[in-house]
Amino acid sequence: MKFCGKCGTQMNEGAKFCRSCGTATVKQPLYQSTQFTPVSRRVNHLKKRSNKKVIGIITCATVALILIIGSISVFNGSRNQNGIVGSWINSNGEVCLVFNKDGSFQATNKQIAIPTDSINYKTTQNQTVIFSDIYGHPYEPAQYRIKENTLYIQATRYGIDSAFGEFEFYREGSKKSNSNNNQNFGNDNSVYIDPFDGLVVEFDGISPFCTVSINNAKCSQDAQLNVEYSLSPNEITIDKKFAIDEEVKIYASLKNPNSTGTTLNETSYTLIETERTFIIKDVPKYITEITPDMDFTQFKREVEDYLTSITAWAQGDYCVFSTPRGLFVESLDLAKNDSYFQAIKLNLYDGFDKNKDYFNRIDITYSIVIANTDSNTHRHGDLYIAELYFNRYFTIYATNIVQYPDGKIGWGGNDPASLSFDHYVNVNSMDDLVNENFTSKKADYNVATVTDIFK
Repeated sequence: MKFCGKCGTQMNEGAKFCRSCGTATVKQPLYQSTQFTPVSRRVNHLKKRSNKKVIGIITCATVALILIIGSISVFNGSRNQNGIVGSWINSNGEVCLVFNKDGSFQATNKQIAIPTDSINYKTTQNQTVIFSDIYGHPYEPAQYRIKENTLYIQATRYGIDSAFGEFEFYREGSKKSNSNNNQNFGNDNSVYIDPFDGLVVEFDGISPFCTVSINNAKCSQDAQLNVEYSLSPNEITIDKKFAIDEEVKIYASLKNPNSTGTTLNETSYTLIETERTFIIKDVPKYITEITPDMDFTQFKREVEDYLTSITAWAQGDYCVFSTPRGLFVESLDLAKNDSYFQAIKLNLYDGFDKNKDYFNRIDITYSIVIANTDSNTHRHGDLYIAELYFNRYFTIYATNIVQYPDGKIGWGGNDPASLSFDHYVNVNSMDDLVNENFTSKKADYNVATVTDIFK
């Protein structure tokens, strides 16, 4: 057995380089000089005369060889931007390795088990980088290669939790491809997955009851097969409701987190990122208050059309607006009164069911006098002689009013695109109408008067 003359590491017979420090064990001559055999002793005396010429030729050849080697080194350094010196990043753009010109080194990559405290480095001709502490004690060397601004380096075996194999980094500031975001680190069975690359997250519904849909069809195959997503870090669920401008955290986890890749043919998966925050934007919202900047132009126009339709009685119509008897003759004194807005209180959001309740509501109240004839009234020509007058109080209302991202307003029960209205008639008084429809709702709804907006 033989040992390295520099660091003392035991070496195999025939090895030309030390596997620890990279030092060559057999010094190779820079050139091989040509041997001349004298033809005759008579020419021996010429050798002394030619010594100076031979020395000159050898010196020139040596200088030329040195220049060629230097040129090759310069060419290689230029092609790789000064070789290994510089900062190297991973696919996320994070600086992981820094090789300084003065021989010092810093590492922040957690997959490569390289000590980072007071460490130096040097490279050898056989593309080996040797790390050492401040006292010059070497760690096990690592093989590396550089191609097109990409550094491929073998993990060292320093530490118990080392990941063996070749790692890939990119020279900081260079153009690199992001087409493959699944990185293979360590042994052949170790795969790093970016679970959010290609993930489509959409928000459906109306705020504050937006739901989340997650589609991984455009993610990598590894992500589709091995990653599941959730709105909770503790359980797999997407059953939550969110409001506009609310932050939504989506958590990614491995379907089989116990896969370690330590057994034959078993792949170990690691997620590059385990959570990402999204903000809900560009969704319709139930309005919780009415402000002067909202455009209710269409709403007002539709209310007037609805009012016209429900009061378009013809003479002889029977019992309009719940009048007790007689035939309609005419309506008098139609007047618009106060308008009201009500929105469900925050503490009742969780129990809201739009199939049973309304989230918000706009009411515009009116009063009207209706003239009828009773059954004993006689007809004189084309006219009925009115004998009975009835005061009626009613409200025209719309429920579940939403505002779209472009500012437009929609309303109408289960479908805000329907723009539908309804009405309610009270036969007693305006106060009774207000108490029944608004005052009595204040336990569950915030009620406000908005007469100025809908006058």
